[in-house]
Amino acid sequence: MENLFTNLFDLETGIWILHTIAYFIASISIFIIAKLCFDFRHKKINIIHELTIKDNYAFASTLVGYFIGILIVIGACIDGESFGFQMDIVNVIIFGLASVVLLNIASWINDRFILNKFNLYKEIIKDQNAGTGYIEAANYIASGLIIAGAVSGEMYNLFPEMTFGYQLSGLISLTLFWLFGQFLLLAAVRFYNRMVAFDLHAELERDNVASGIVYAAVLIAIANIFGFAISYDYLGWGEMISNILLDILLAFLLLPVARWLVDAVLLPGVKLSDEIANQAVPNQGAALIEAFAYVGSSILICWCL
Repeated sequence: MENLFTNLFDLETGIWILHTIAYFIASISIFIIAKLCFDFRHKKINIIHELTIKDNYAFASTLVGYFIGILIVIGACIDGESFGFQMDIVNVIIFGLASVVLLNIASWINDRFILNKFNLYKEIIKDQNAGTGYIEAANYIASGLIIAGAVSGEMYNLFPEMTFGYQLSGLISLTLFWLFGQFLLLAAVRFYNRMVAFDLHAELERDNVASGIVYAAVLIAIANIFGFAISYDYLGWGEMISNILLDILLAFLLLPVARWLVDAVLLPGVKLSDEIANQAVPNQGAALIEAFAYVGSSILICWCL
């Protein structure tokens, strides 16, 4: 028993415990800063009042989506390439804080360019539109997946002569991949709008939760594949770009194929457009099945690549 106690609490184990605590403290600190950024960006909203007095489910969905996005990013920062404990803590803080900024900018882009046909404040705060809340949440999760992919894997150091050349190179590649990812999400939404037989914005504005569920799944599915594509270790720009382009092609093929799969296999004899938009009470169950097809297919593609 004494030997067991000694083995459990030897020097190596003690150092491991201290490192774990340090990572946890750094992560919680980033999480707190992320929450403060969210509060600042939504300073016109009384968050406590929305969550506890109004029981605003749409706003709660948005907030939880933001927290999930932050959690994904923090996990990727911790799980990235190791350069020793001290430098790893520095990297977690630098990339974690940069990711928080990009995640909030991504929300602004979503408001201005994706859900730009109506007032999000009115939809989520006044109307408590759950469908819109799901899309806001999915945008945070999607951006988190893209950022996580950008900070994963072995990065190429553009400035090897600089002390923090790796960090600077990482921030540059993170920003570029994030920008491309935002463009890709916008393109995916436009592509999906042309693919379906109804106007997603119009359906959302009439509080169609089913359309919001599907819309959210499209964002997450595309981001999941793109995030995986950019998470490869650096093996040369030519190979990296070709891998990314191939994965993006698969991502856009995913949408019509997954929708066909639902129509032909999961719900034979049923038109999804009719179930989601063209009836008095939109079918949220059918929307969940379609959403599963998109997200599940994206996960399967990543496993197969």
